[in-house]
Amino acid sequence: MNIIDYVTFTRKPNQNGVIHEHAEVPTFTLAYYFECLLNPNHPEHAQVVRFAHEIQARAHEERLEHGRAMMRQTRANMTEEDWSLLVD
Repeated sequence: MNIIDYVTFTRKPNQNGVIHEHAEVPTFTLAYYFECLLNPNHPEHAQVVRFAHEIQARAHEERLEHGRAMMRQTRANMTEEDWSLLVD
């Protein structure tokens, strides 16, 4: 079984309609991940590091999408004249 199989991911929209991803991890599994991360000699250290990088990449993509949504919302609230002043 892969280490990510112990994590449940759900996607929920916030009040602005931006979808955020939530991860649910059992407490003992989370403690095991930390143990593996803190001990470079642990047999599953490399696998847990890869998993941590995957989670970071997912969070980064979520932040980028949030920024894009905020820009779209800001642009939608601007007049053409305001937008042209900003862009030019």
